Amino acid sequence: MPRIRTIKPQFWLDENLGTIQREARLLYIGLWNLSDDQGVFEWRPARIKIQLFPYDIDISADNIESWLQMLVTSGDVIKFNTNGDIFGYIPTFLKHQDIVNPSKWKFAEIPIELSKPLPIPSIVLSKSSPSPIAREKEKESIIGIKEKESNNKGELVKEVFARIDNLRGYRPPKRAAEAASILRMLKTYSPDQIIKTWETIKAEPFYKDKELFLMSVESQIGAKINGKTQPTKKQLPTTDELRQSWKS
Repeated sequence: MPRIRTIKPQFWLDENLGTIQREARLLYIGLWNLSDDQGVFEWRPARIKIQLFPYDIDISADNIESWLQMLVTSGDVIKFNTNGDIFGYIPTFLKHQDIVNPSKWKFAEIPIELSKPLPIPSIVLSKSSPSPIAREKEKESIIGIKEKESNNKGELVKEVFARIDNLRGYRPPKRAAEAASILRMLKTYSPDQIIKTWETIKAEPFYKDKELFLMSVESQIGAKINGKTQPTKKQLPTTDELRQSWKS
């Protein structure tokens, strides 16, 4: 029975799949619906035609077979035989589909040699057309770098908060807004520069008895570090002072 699957935005930018005939790419998406929760589907072109292209009278089982072979050539599908029955296996299936509660039912067990890292097909050994395995390894590497950078930024945000809270002597509200402000400042400035700017602004008469949030630091840090002076904020006149000025 066909299953509900998702299509991630990155799919449309896949350069390797982009070199394959459009109909084969559409078939590839349809195979996700026909596969079990490990990425195996029955290699039955006539049935696949009826299940995925029921209203296209110009598409035949031979067309399906041809497109399946294109996907095999590109390395996006692997064809295998078990007990005389033919199946297809999508090696990157679990990388693209988030299976929360996988079904115990399967079309067939994936042969052990297919579940291990596969050699890169010679036909796709080119810079313009990397294999699915090479693409996945590259993606995992990039994700790992981004996660590491994100973790480092998170530690720096905690460091700034700890030092600022120590200067304040308490933990103020607006935590999420301040965290976002710190992240933006860290793109250009170091934690030491952020702390020093906070101390400089806090020493100004206007902020002597007022709370100084990091959003205000963000708006002034460039000017403070570059040695430019900010216009002095003046206290608004009282009602009595206004009345006196009107009389005069």
